[in-house]
Formats: sequence, C-alpha cells, structure tokens
Amino acid sequence: MAALRPLSAREEHEVQLARARLNLAPVPDCSTYPYFAVAPVEDKGQGCIAQTNISRGTRIHMERLLFSIDDVGERTWSQANKNALNHALTLPQNQIFHNLINPFTRYRAADQINKGRFGANNFQLTVWDDHRKCPQGIFPEAARFNHSCIPNAWYNWNPQLESQDRESPGRLTVHAIEDIKRGEEIVVNYQHENAYGSQDKRRGDLFTDYSFWCRCPACLDGSLSEQRRKEMEKVDSVLRNNQGAQRGERWIRHEYLLRLIRLLDQEGLVYPQKATSCGDLADWYFNEWNQPDCTIKDPRQCRDKFMEAARGRLDAEILCLGEDSEEVRVTLDAIARRS
Repeated sequence: MAALRPLSAREEHEVQLARARLNLAPVPDCSTYPYFAVAPVEDKGQGCIAQTNISRGTRIHMERLLFSIDDVGERTWSQANKNALNHALTLPQNQIFHNLINPFTRYRAADQINKGRFGANNFQLTVWDDHRKCPQGIFPEAARFNHSCIPNAWYNWNPQLESQDRESPGRLTVHAIEDIKRGEEIVVNYQHENAYGSQDKRRGDLFTDYSFWCRCPACLDGSLSEQRRKEMEKVDSVLRNNQGAQRGERWIRHEYLLRLIRLLDQEGLVYPQKATSCGDLADWYFNEWNQPDCTIKDPRQCRDKFMEAARGRLDAEILCLGEDSEEVRVTLDAIARRS
C-alpha cells in the first residue's frame, strides 16, 4: 500500500479551515498518551473509560492488525473462512485472540467457539461487496470498545498508516466525535449501516450478531430518537427513489437532503450518514449549477452552496477518520476540481 500523497498548499489551507470550524486543538499523540483504560462497566462486563477529558476530533487509539480473514459474509461462514481462521490460530502471535470474549454460550465445539469469538470481535476492513462480503480483522484492544446507537467515538481502518511497516501496514483508528468527560465510557456503533432502523430492529440485530440487548439512551428512553429515525428512514426512501431530472423532482431531492442532514445533526449521527448526505448535497449543487432551468434564483449561489456542503463532508471525515485518511484526500480533490 503506497503512502498518502502530500497535501498541496491549497488542500492544507482547506484542512486548516476545517480545523478552525471544528475548533480542533493540538492534542497528545495516542501512541504515548493513555486516553482510556479498560475497566468494569455495569451490565456490560468491561469497557473503555476515559482517563481524561477528551476533545472531539482527538485520535484516542491506533492499533495494528492482528490477523484478518477475506470474504467473510455478513451472516454467513464458509468452509474457507473456517479454514482461514483455524490456520491463523496456529500462529503463536495470534494466541491473544483467545482472551477475547465469546458471548455465544450455546457454542460448545472449539471451532464454533472460535467462530463466535471472531464474529463478536472483528472489524470491517472495507465496505461490503455486491455479495455482502468483505475482509474482516481482529484488533484485540479496540475490541474492548462497547456499542451505542448514539456513539461518542468512531473507528476506521486506514490502510495508508504506517505504510513502511512491511509486515503489517495499515492501522485501525478510533476518534472522539464529541467531547468526552473523564470517567465516561467511550462507545462506538457496531451497526452503523442500520442507523435508520427502529429500536426493535436494532436491538434484535445486535442480539443476533453479538448476543446482548442494547441499553443505550436511544434504546432505553428513546421515544424522540425513535421518531427521528422513523422520519430519517422515510426521507432516505424518498431520496433513493427520487432520481428524476425534471425541475420539480430535482427541487424535492434538494429539500429532502437538507431535511435529512438536520435530522442527523439532531440525532448525533456523524459518519457515514451525515458525511454521505453532505456529499450528495454538494453533488446536487454542482449539477444544478449547470442546469438551463436551475431551481436556484441566482445560479452563482450554487458555487457557494456547493462549497458549504462539500466542507460539511470534509468536516465529518476529518472529525471521524483523521486528516491522514484517504477519504479526506478524495474530498479535498473534489473541492479543488469543482470550485
């Protein structure tokens, strides 16, 4: 994996503007500063507890991959997956895997126990392919982060980090996406692709995949959250089904994108939903700019609105993924080409 290209002066300026908008200040490096410790958490066993006040945008964890398995299905387990896991567990350096929890107490055979342990502790390394498969890896320290449907941290696999490490390039990163007080638990979202699902849907999927009933604020006392997510699901359905080119259809898409972003802000769902929605809105303004029947009274305003939406995506990516992520480079390139 090649190292990330250096930023141009213009891109560096955009990053500095984003840091100012997000009010990000320099913080100690997580490789030398302990932002959290693993400790007992009521009703959860163990979890990661902040050891100091943490400002949003802080990279609180970075970890090397222990091992990975290719082409793991969302809820399927092939003989090839089983063979790959058995082989990985023959290597001495991977024995720490057995210290991770296996929540599926119904499993008795060794291969079932290892499958359950892998399923409950792995992280996706890419997005799902057309067959709902992707490489998934084990990071023993990051596996200690518990779940919340409204997380205060975000994890991401960054294959460009430590590219000079020939044996194991790439690192998993975890960033605080809101301010976290000392003593608070740091939590991530295990099922961000199901963000618009109902309480029953989310809790049922979590129990199936991880064998626990979610007790986060959105699930225990989440009537307002439930209303917002139902509305987000409806808005998202309209957007997926409204790809029309007629003037009125285009304007409806614009209004629904703005509505979805407002709901995401209210619910505190930053990535990937808000980042994607801001990117879609930026695309809308860029395309509308060149329409002969532009729905914006002054088409020149489209450029300013494009920049505002694209920077919204950039802010979300820097906050959740870090300035050194490939996603940030792609967004910076789009801003430079289109502005």
